[in-house]
Amino acid sequence: MTPTPSIDLDYAAPAIEERTDEQILVELMEAVAREVAADAIKVSWHRTGERAETLFASGGHAQGSAPRKAMSMLADELAQDPDKSNGVTAVTCHQLSVRLFATAIAHADGICVITCLCNGRDPAAFEQSNEAFVRLLPLVQPFFRQWAATRRMKAHIGGLTAAVEHSDIATIIVAADATLLFANAAGERLLEESDAVSRRGNRLGGRTLGETLRLQAAVEHVCAAGTHSPGDGDIVPIVALQRGKRRPLTAAFVAATDPAAVAVVYLFDPEQDMTSLIEPACNLYRLSCSETKLACFLADGFTLTEAADALGVREQTARSYLKQIFLKTETNRQAQLVWLLLKSTVRTSTAARKRVFRLD
Repeated sequence: MTPTPSIDLDYAAPAIEERTDEQILVELMEAVAREVAADAIKVSWHRTGERAETLFASGGHAQGSAPRKAMSMLADELAQDPDKSNGVTAVTCHQLSVRLFATAIAHADGICVITCLCNGRDPAAFEQSNEAFVRLLPLVQPFFRQWAATRRMKAHIGGLTAAVEHSDIATIIVAADATLLFANAAGERLLEESDAVSRRGNRLGGRTLGETLRLQAAVEHVCAAGTHSPGDGDIVPIVALQRGKRRPLTAAFVAATDPAAVAVVYLFDPEQDMTSLIEPACNLYRLSCSETKLACFLADGFTLTEAADALGVREQTARSYLKQIFLKTETNRQAQLVWLLLKSTVRTSTAARKRVFRLD
């Protein structure tokens, strides 16, 4: 059996763990190009219904040249039917005086195709390059399968992070010893204010030593409860975090379903400005600008008289607005209206501009 060749990727500097996946991919393919003596090499990523993505390309032929087009055509053909590859597919383009060989590496998310080009190579030299490429496949194929799996994992993590990041609910993730692991934008704002929660070194702390100890106790409780799914009768600790003359923040603690001991802390501000949340709900019910402003004041706890003063209109005018609001929302009491609007809120980042899309 022919031994698999070793490839020098110069791991000494910098350390491999400090390099990105893209850097490692480039180094690997540059080493492959040297080993097989290819004049050009291209790595492309193919997904059904999407345009091929070039991950790596090297060689003397300009983008769009006939040899590069030939490489792309072979890659596209293998991507459509990776079974054709059956290891390595070799092609000779007599009109271009080039020889090509390629392989397709299939993954659940797509197909990676590596295409090599040799200029005017005699059959014997080309066969040597082809054989060298075949010998490298046991090294190259696992790398790209792992690359594709890592790419999927990053996309999954990115989606989860975005879901938390775009929420207007302050969310903080901590380890069992209260070490801060993550905070979304809303959580970061509260940590920076240091009014009720703060960073104490790299740990989550409260306004006082007593509240810091309560936070720690709540974190330890949920982490000790285990990693089973929520909703199994667990107790969710709720902690009121004082902040001077303002109403306290409410902190709720739940265990993350993760093998590590991790807790998720949700922070709720009873003094949060509800306007950015209520306005989209008003738009859903087709309230006018004046009606929306009145509804926001009422949802914020204003009386009708106070809301009329804030709007700069007579109370009778405000009552006329309110009647129209009742009609459009199919409610007949202020309490019912506020209940409906609060239940219709869109809980995304308060900095995001929200727009209702309609087909009519």
